[in-house]
Amino acid sequence: MLDLTANFRHFSEFTEIVSVFPKLKDLRAAIRYSYSGSRHTSHCPSMRLHSLRATSSTGNILQWLLLLQPIPAIPNLDLHISLNGDSDIPFIAKYFRSVGDKLKTFTLACHSEDGLESDSDAHFSKHVYRDLNLSVNTTLQSMTVDAESVSTTFIECLVSQLNSPDFQELKFEKFRPGAEGWHRIDRRLSEISSLRWLTVCSSSATYASEEGIRATFPRCNDRGILDIKYSSSGHA
Repeated sequence: MLDLTANFRHFSEFTEIVSVFPKLKDLRAAIRYSYSGSRHTSHCPSMRLHSLRATSSTGNILQWLLLLQPIPAIPNLDLHISLNGDSDIPFIAKYFRSVGDKLKTFTLACHSEDGLESDSDAHFSKHVYRDLNLSVNTTLQSMTVDAESVSTTFIECLVSQLNSPDFQELKFEKFRPGAEGWHRIDRRLSEISSLRWLTVCSSSATYASEEGIRATFPRCNDRGILDIKYSSSGHA
C-alpha cells in the first residue's frame, strides 16, 4: 500500500511517484499541487492496482487515469470530491463508464473547501443527473455514501440507477434524520432483491434514535436487512 499525503509543485511529480511501484495494489492519495502542466501518459500505475482512495485532487487523478491506454480498471474506489468550483462529477462519470462491469465497490463523500458555503442540490443538479449513470456498473457489490454531505435527492438518483444483480450492501455514513426523501429511498431499496445489508451510521442515538431510523426505513426494517451503528462510545 502507498499512503501519500503531500504538496507537489507539479501534478506530474505525483504520477511519477505512483508509476515507480509496479506491484502497487492499494493507493491512498491526499495531494495538492501548484501547477497542473501536462499529464504524463508515460506515468502509469501498477496494473495490479485494485483500490484507490482519493481525498483531494480527485478529478485530476481521474483525468490522468482516463488519458492512459488502456485505462486502468480499478475495482474499488473511495472518492472525496469538492462542492466548490469545477465539479469532479463528470470525470467520475466518465471513469465509471470506462470501467463498466469491473467496478465492485464505491464510496463517495463530499466537502466544501476553505469554509465556503455550497448548495449541494444546485451543484449536483448541474452534473449528477446529467452525467453519472451507475447502470453501466453491472457487477457493483457495495456502495457507501456520506449522507451528511449530499442531498436525499442525489442519493435517490444513485439508488435508482443501481443495475447490478450482485449488489448486496449499501451504507449511509453520518445519517441525517428528518430530511425529505428517505421513505422513497427505502421503498426503492426494499425492491432490490439482492440487497442483504442496509447499514445506517450516525454519531449518536441522541441525534438519531434507533426507533426513528427504523421508522425512516420501515420496508428495509421489515425485510430484516437494516443495521444501525453509532460512532459514539456507549452505543451499539
